[in-house]
Amino acid sequence: MDNIKAQLVTDARYREALEGVKQNPNVLIALTNNCNFKCQYCSTRNEKKENKHISLNLLKKIIDDCRAEGWRYSFGQTYEPFLHPQVKEIISYVNDTGAIFTSATNGSLLGEIFYNLSLNLLISMSATKEDYAFRGGKTKFESYKKTISDFVKYRVNNKIRGKLTFQIADYSFLNSQYAGYDKEIVEVEQIYSKINILAEMFGLDLVHDYDECCALIKKRIPVSLYSDEIIQVNIVSTKIMPNTFETLFGEDITPAQSGYCDSCYSMMSIQADGGIAFCCCDPTAKVIADYYDGTETLRSIWFGEKMENIREAFSCFNPIHKFCRKCLFNVSEHIKPILTVHKPQIVQEILEEKGINENLPWFTFPKCG
Repeated sequence: MDNIKAQLVTDARYREALEGVKQNPNVLIALTNNCNFKCQYCSTRNEKKENKHISLNLLKKIIDDCRAEGWRYSFGQTYEPFLHPQVKEIISYVNDTGAIFTSATNGSLLGEIFYNLSLNLLISMSATKEDYAFRGGKTKFESYKKTISDFVKYRVNNKIRGKLTFQIADYSFLNSQYAGYDKEIVEVEQIYSKINILAEMFGLDLVHDYDECCALIKKRIPVSLYSDEIIQVNIVSTKIMPNTFETLFGEDITPAQSGYCDSCYSMMSIQADGGIAFCCCDPTAKVIADYYDGTETLRSIWFGEKMENIREAFSCFNPIHKFCRKCLFNVSEHIKPILTVHKPQIVQEILEEKGINENLPWFTFPKCG
């Protein structure tokens, strides 16, 4: 970690604000530990695990705990949630609480049984056959497109509540030699073309003109295809990048001797077997802090001794788990301290006191006024 960042995260104001973030974690719930795609760039591609689905009773307890605490929760993560045999019952349970089932998905399983359910979905979409080939789906491309197109058309025409956000990927990393950890969108024109393909597929029109659309693509801001008070259809650009240690290097590099991360203050990732992970760069859950079986509360785990020991070790730049000492080893300058997202004004205040007034690779100063 560079010196500026180390000074920032050890500042007393930063530590105090981080404790505030800890009070309201984002809870990510994996309904399964399996996926029906084998994407070339995904760290779960070669994982060999016995298929596991979270139990409906445990899932209900997690949701009830989150509601009691006022914590945000969502589904999907790295695996495909619609593979869960009781996913319709899970969606109904969430919706019956007054919330909307919110999840990431590859969209391939969005059959008629889901047409009329309230859903907020982030759908990783392949607009072309070439893109689809990267993803190792067993379904034929035309069938995959029809499944998603029929789903969208029905929901728009029948005004079914929810937000559908389609994620179109910049695959430039896969077509060139790896040179660095750079999330800048390169394939702007290609993504613009693919947005138009989806608009035609769904029978919708672009709200934005060409220049505005390209500007939104570069900034990863959603491009709108349809919006009213009930349903929205958006497309957002993303860039495929290796986001875990194993996808960058394998298992043979010597770990660093120190490390820092504060995602353990802002998120917990509950696996299908109840394992509690805490790292955004550990989608295969190699590091488990604790297990949740429903006999205690999520709160008792999140604020419990095991999680507190993990946080304390990071604050001393001496993480407990070896995995945390090598994650993103050669790109650590791009890791964002959590408060650059959650509390940017505090980060700005600390940096300005240290004579830093210009944007950094990992922090953009908020606009004042």
